[in-house]
Order: sequence, then C-alpha cells, then structure tokens
Amino acid sequence: MFLLKFGFASMILISSLYGLNISYTKSTILEVTPQEVKHFSIILKKRGIKINQVQAKKAILENRVLADDYLMQFDISEDIANEFKLMLEEKLREMRIKEAKNAVNISDDILLSYYKDNKDNYYKTSEIEFNVYTFSTFNKALEFYQKNDLSKNKTIVSDNNITSTNEKMSINQLHPELLNLLKDETSFGYLVPPEKFFKNYIILEVVNIEKGHIELYENVKKAVRRDLEKKITKDITKKLLDKFNIEKNSEI
Repeated sequence: MFLLKFGFASMILISSLYGLNISYTKSTILEVTPQEVKHFSIILKKRGIKINQVQAKKAILENRVLADDYLMQFDISEDIANEFKLMLEEKLREMRIKEAKNAVNISDDILLSYYKDNKDNYYKTSEIEFNVYTFSTFNKALEFYQKNDLSKNKTIVSDNNITSTNEKMSINQLHPELLNLLKDETSFGYLVPPEKFFKNYIILEVVNIEKGHIELYENVKKAVRRDLEKKITKDITKKLLDKFNIEKNSEI
C-alpha cells in the first residue's frame, strides 16, 4: 500500500502545484524516467527497504497502473487538484524547515550552554514515596494505625492479611495533609490516619520524600536537545517568513 501512495499521487501533487494541466492516459502513465527510479529508490532506502533499479521501476509502474485504474473512475476536478496542492505545500514546508534545521550543528558545548541558560525548565518537582495499606473496615484500619504508633518509631508490623502497595508521585498530586509533611523532617515513617477510599479504608505510610531540584545535565540531555531543536525550528520559520507580511496577507 505504501508503494501505491508514492508514484501517482506525487505526479498529481507536482502537476497541481505548478498549475499544469493534468492529463491521464495509458501512454503517459507508463513512462518512467531514470530520475524517478533513482528518487523512488532513495525514498524506500530511507524506510529501510533496499531494491535495485529494475525493482524500483516495476514498483512505480505497478503504482501508476493501479492508481490510473482507480482515478479513471473520477473526474479530476479543480477542488481535488487544489487539495493535493495544499498537501504538497505543507510537506514541502516541513522539508524546507527540516533542511535548514539539519544545517545547524548542535555541538555539546551549544547544548550545555542552552541548558545553563534554561535550567529552570528542567526543575523536577518534589516527589513522595509511600506505602498504601488497605482495609475493609474502619476498625481494622484504626487497629493497625494504633498498633504502629509513629511517635514511638515502631517498625510496621507485618501481616499477610493486609493488602499494601507502594506508590510514588509528584508533590503536586498529593493530598494537602501529605503536603504538610514536607515541613516536618520526622515525617519519614509517618502514618496518615485512616481515610475512606471508595468502599475501603486506607492508611498511608511515608517512605521517602525527594526534594525538588534542577535535574543534572546528563540526566536531561535528550530533553535539552529536543527543546533546542524546537526553538531552532521556530526561529528558522520566523526568519524565513519575516520578509513577508503574513498577518496582513492572511486577512480575508
């Protein structure tokens, strides 16, 4: 199916872009130029498909015959031609920007400099890790809570009948009561009193609190590169368009 999308659609796109009259006949459709064979081979190579020139030409011919057989059922109206024109222009825009972006060499020094100038963008919000103990009744939850009085620094009593899970999430997602624990250095091992949770009751045990911090460069290097590439793309687009008054010309 991917082969079918290339040959004939590209002919329509290019023809409509330059305002040429599109005429589909068996004699013209079955003509394949060496340039088309070469270009089609390159396209497939980028997709990880390697074929020789004979195979490439055969694929183009198959595409055109099948596409022609399909399109002969319709009249190629101006609306359809314009639709393909807009599609091609959009694709060419992407290619133009990508070409300009690829021409920019983002060295490690440039990347590190961008990171240093935008460190706040790589701030990791405080996270809290806690165990969740689940009980079917409030009395069972209360008994567990009293048996493991945090003020006496007791170790949680192991009980196979108690369901427990370990969770870790951003401070921003936490209940206000847990947020207050951050102000208390003795909060590790703290048990939050029983709370109703759907049909059950839960008790939360604070295991660890990781304070918010700016991530180390090495840990966010890929994200920094993505952000810088986005910025470059935006800057290139602006530079290419600055010579045209897009806002004024886009008025209807």
